[in-house]
Amino acid sequence: MPSEILFKIYYLLRTQPFTIREIYNKISQDGINLSKRSIYRYVERIEQSLDPGVEQFETSIGKDNKQIYFIRNITRNNITTTDWINFLNKNTLLKKTIFDSRHKDDSTVDNIWQLIEKSIPLKAKYLKFKDEYINPSGFGFYRLTEENLILINKFLQFIENSELIYIQKYDNESIVDLETFLPKCNTPLVPIQMIFHRGSFAFDIYSIDMKKRIIIDMEQVLDFHFHSNNYNITIHPTELEIETFGYHQPILNDIFNIQFKFNKTPGIYISKRQWHKSQNFIIHGDHVIMQLRCKIDIELLGWIAMWMDDITIIEPEILKKIVTQKIQKTLTSLNI
Repeated sequence: MPSEILFKIYYLLRTQPFTIREIYNKISQDGINLSKRSIYRYVERIEQSLDPGVEQFETSIGKDNKQIYFIRNITRNNITTTDWINFLNKNTLLKKTIFDSRHKDDSTVDNIWQLIEKSIPLKAKYLKFKDEYINPSGFGFYRLTEENLILINKFLQFIENSELIYIQKYDNESIVDLETFLPKCNTPLVPIQMIFHRGSFAFDIYSIDMKKRIIIDMEQVLDFHFHSNNYNITIHPTELEIETFGYHQPILNDIFNIQFKFNKTPGIYISKRQWHKSQNFIIHGDHVIMQLRCKIDIELLGWIAMWMDDITIIEPEILKKIVTQKIQKTLTSLNI
């Protein structure tokens, strides 16, 4: 019952601002007998449990000098001031302790699940998930070595210390086009966060020289080094935006309005999942239209290939051309 009450108050505060009395009246209508003091304690508990990178707890003074409480959803697009570094630090996806080299015997899956339990918002914390019900396949997971763990630890330590870093050398065998996409060696970089995406690890950084945010696959970097403590830099919010479908560098720098047409069954399946922040679906009688606005990258091409003859590219023409070229190369490699 206590968790049910907590959940109910949590959802009330997400819908609109409430005073303690208004919450009391609302839950009383549902047959819950609770004192105003107890409601206040529940509200305090909710405030302490929120993930500050996902939800913001707000208080204000309303009518008759009564305190008003509200939970607001926030995204990284809201960050328009110089405190963006602190915000991103709080949302670092991988905590240092999880990947401490002293715990190298722990399995990657267990470490990731511990991370999820610590970082999921309140509403998910009260769902009765248990480890034995989770059975990750591990398909495509990057196999972390001790060197990888040391590199992750080092990167996260730079974030915690608010230090600028530089890359002295890349792993050239893992890089397609160094000059176009990646910052030059020995130039100052702001470490933002670690990214774990579909089994792969990447470093999210901001290049001061290039004036753009860049995500680098872990296998591309041999090491990071301390550059300086100076964070007195001016960064425009648009320089932090990543408008690709995935997290890799775009094939083209333009942002496109993209439309796909799916057969109905896979279209319904796709419409129930999150693929990109700009996604929009229009369900028709025998098909589903998916709309996106993003840059074209290799992950978008791979995603299109997943659906084979169930997907039709409506626009843009350049995307049709790129996919056609990839198919033709594949057919050639198969001697077809």
